Amino acid sequence: MLGTQEYAHPDVKKRRPRPIRNVVSNWAGSLVTMLIAFFLSPFVVHHLGTSAYGLWILIMSITSYLGLLDLGVRGSVTCYVAKFHTQGKHEEASHLVSSALALFTLLGATALAVSVILGLIGLHLFRVPESLRPNLQAVLILAGASIAIILVSNVYGAIVIGLQRFELSNAIEIGSGILKAFVVLLALRHGKGLVTLAIIQLAFSLTTALVFACTSWRIYPQLSVGYQWSDWANVRLIFSFASYLFLLNASAYLILYTDSVVIGAFLPVAMITFFAIAGNLIASSRSLISGISTIMTPLASSLDAEGHQDKIKQIGLAGPRYATMLVLPIAVTFVLRGETFIGLWMGFGYAIPSGKVLQVLSLTLFFSAANQVATSTMLGLYKHRPLVLVNIAEGLLNLALSVGLVRVMGIIGVAWGTAIPSVATSLVFWPLYIRRVFAIRSSQYVYSTWGRPAIAAIPFALVSLMIDKTWYAPTVWFFFLQVLVTLPVAIFSFWFGCFSRAERRSHLGQIVSRTIRVEETA
Repeated sequence: MLGTQEYAHPDVKKRRPRPIRNVVSNWAGSLVTMLIAFFLSPFVVHHLGTSAYGLWILIMSITSYLGLLDLGVRGSVTCYVAKFHTQGKHEEASHLVSSALALFTLLGATALAVSVILGLIGLHLFRVPESLRPNLQAVLILAGASIAIILVSNVYGAIVIGLQRFELSNAIEIGSGILKAFVVLLALRHGKGLVTLAIIQLAFSLTTALVFACTSWRIYPQLSVGYQWSDWANVRLIFSFASYLFLLNASAYLILYTDSVVIGAFLPVAMITFFAIAGNLIASSRSLISGISTIMTPLASSLDAEGHQDKIKQIGLAGPRYATMLVLPIAVTFVLRGETFIGLWMGFGYAIPSGKVLQVLSLTLFFSAANQVATSTMLGLYKHRPLVLVNIAEGLLNLALSVGLVRVMGIIGVAWGTAIPSVATSLVFWPLYIRRVFAIRSSQYVYSTWGRPAIAAIPFALVSLMIDKTWYAPTVWFFFLQVLVTLPVAIFSFWFGCFSRAERRSHLGQIVSRTIRVEETA
């Protein structure tokens, strides 16, 4: 019964969050996702064709907007579950999660209804080739149904993340992703098309939702979830946090998914493919940052509940710097050698147009990596409200610039329409807001987050450029070997250029202590 849930399960009470374990787990998930995309993308593009793949990306971008029906509820549940679980308030957590389940059920039904409407009017909005028009309606509806299932399952995913069990969440996503990729390969090999891909996506959305539900019941046995436990007080509590988070998500969707829609409205749908090749590489690279950023919200919320303000300030400065260091070798490689990589990976017909888009979008990767971590930290501290107007302004400026520049510069103009607002937000807003929240000087934040990593990356950039000019890569695997050879240069430079002596000593101590524990366990 719900009233008996105040007593904590001993396993849950003893379990402490492990940030490093969670980050490594997230990176494992990101790595698998990147490998799946690496092997699957050329296969899908060449089997579907440039136009059909462009239509698939367009449909995914359109239906992704249905994810806005989340309304920020999942993020709110994640924070409150982390807080209530830390405080042992399991009855409050049960009422809150049950109220979220009722909300998500309603929102999922809304998403399904909207997808049907989109299926009826989609033919009249975009420049879709006649041969692909029969697929548009069915795929839109099926994709919308997948979003509806994902919305309902968000409540269970939020429980897993709120308890900081990222290793379980990633294990589920990894297993689902690998199996889904295998099924897609089989379907395309047998000549199936867009409708079959949408059916596969729907089936795996449902399966993953069921696994998340079973996992949440197992790891949080004190929780009672059911419609009978929902109430308006907790709905209001959810939206007191979620309303601003929804606006943040809306601006993020405007930034992430507008590009394909703009291209589809003004250019042939095949051009989406050239943009998406570069965009997917940037998205995959950002997923590495998610390995850090996704743990920050529940971690900051838990630290704040325990009163560890000094630790929160430390991660507020160090987290963004680590994120920049992580993506900088990737961004440098994209800028200097992006065309070479795309030519070897996707085919030389895609190298120049997609490579030029990749060079521009790499600016956003370099600057926005830190923002991902900072945003997640602010969410955990409930200091995300000022971010809303800034992100909405960035999204609207992105849309306006993309629409204006696509007419004169094509897909390169859309890339610049994304990059300019992103860089401006990074260099203007974030240093000022960090100073306000953590009392860290803006100049210190800028230098720590971007200045020191950029200076430290110069040797890596020079070596990469020299290799590109003098050491021909005949295959994509040889290209990866070249990058692997140059990575020690970046690691060495970052170790001495981005960490103070005290930080190096601290990190070495942690490595040694963990090594000793592993040896003792073995």
